[in-house]
Amino acid sequence: MNDTSKSIAQASPLARLDIEAERSVRYRRPLAIAVIATDRDMKAEQLEGVLSCLRQPDEAYLLGPRTVLLLLPETSDKAEIPVRRVLRHLGDKAAGGIAQCPADGSDAASLIEAAQRAAARAHLGEIESARFDTNVFELAGHRIVVADPVSRQLFGLVRRLSRSTIPVLLVGETGTGKEVTAAAVHCLSPRREGPFVAVNCAALPESLLESELFGHERGAFSGAERARAGLLESASGGTMLLDEISEASPRVQAELLRVIETQTVRRLGAVAEMHIDVRLVAATNRPVQPDLDSGRLRRDLYYRLGAAAVRLPPLRERPGDIEPLWHLFIEDACRRLGRPALGLSEEAKQRLLHADFPGNVRQLRQLAEYLAAVVDGPLAGVEHLEDRIESHVSPSSPLEEAQPLENGALSNLAQEVRQLEIRRIRQALEASHGVRVRAAEILGMPLRTLVAKIARYGLSDIPSSRERQR
Repeated sequence: MNDTSKSIAQASPLARLDIEAERSVRYRRPLAIAVIATDRDMKAEQLEGVLSCLRQPDEAYLLGPRTVLLLLPETSDKAEIPVRRVLRHLGDKAAGGIAQCPADGSDAASLIEAAQRAAARAHLGEIESARFDTNVFELAGHRIVVADPVSRQLFGLVRRLSRSTIPVLLVGETGTGKEVTAAAVHCLSPRREGPFVAVNCAALPESLLESELFGHERGAFSGAERARAGLLESASGGTMLLDEISEASPRVQAELLRVIETQTVRRLGAVAEMHIDVRLVAATNRPVQPDLDSGRLRRDLYYRLGAAAVRLPPLRERPGDIEPLWHLFIEDACRRLGRPALGLSEEAKQRLLHADFPGNVRQLRQLAEYLAAVVDGPLAGVEHLEDRIESHVSPSSPLEEAQPLENGALSNLAQEVRQLEIRRIRQALEASHGVRVRAAEILGMPLRTLVAKIARYGLSDIPSSRERQR
């Protein structure tokens, strides 16, 4: 076997693909892979023929006796061209699946998984794209996109939890879709025919929130001219979302704990309690532990809600959702404005797929509405995205390292945690000579999470081992 075929048949392409995926994410460069599944064992001469169908920078690896991985740097939507050449070379006994970074995954495992699923859907001699491995669910007026592996795992958990009646606590940054997830819990449950009621605990003062939640009798307070049922009563037989639960006062939280434990509610000014049948889903965009330590969130209430705590990952941790969400939002925005469809230039698309999106799904939707309103032509270019989707931390200006507290002064806990994280990530990058796969192993952190944090904290100034050699 010559040197070329040896390079094809390397036993483990995962490390090589992780390096290319890291490069794609770091430098916002396109990257595609393809998985070719055949119905017979590959022979040496066939493997050599695969390379002849590819460009000079492309690589091929044997994943198994009947599976070939194609690594296609600097390629995005045109990946189908070399893949189709490979299929023609192999005859009608193979099928291909294509995945792109970061739209379908940002590390080797997720990219290969996406491409393998796509190849499994393809007929012999045909190609399927992982981007079409997307489920869109219409639930309670919301459209839920499930494309990224992280989202599929989350949606599976939500589906399983919906069958029970236990309270659920949703924890996630602003814009990650907590209300949409709560609606999914309701619509997938046996309570789907009942009401779904949502209240934002941060939007109402304590006295008004109590009245809204528990209702009141006539004369319970000044202005209460007639009795009124509260939202908890109104939600009986269904589900109630308590958004921003840690913003509710300790008194309201204590009353909510009683509701969970007894399934009864007492209106303000009433003597008797009444039975209700409501499932509670609470949500917060704040870190839970600091709120527990400060007493902002009652521990006993958290223990009742937190038995089914669900973390909603930010959009930067599920990049496979960005493109399908974008298509939904831009189509909606163009239709409302009565304008022709709006596409993205290749450079703008890469900028979009690699953006940090601190505002998460809400920010992506607002960006689509903005571009639909201001772009006259058929394509939005990268110039239309300037100052709109960049991370608030510049990649070329790393944050300062954590500094010791002066004079024993106390500082914000979240800031201290962030500074510690910056220092630990920097140490891991330096210890691994900039090899992020190794740094992720040192930190015990998923690679995609590490890559996102490097971009957020502006730590891209640490050179890789390859850059050090240059």
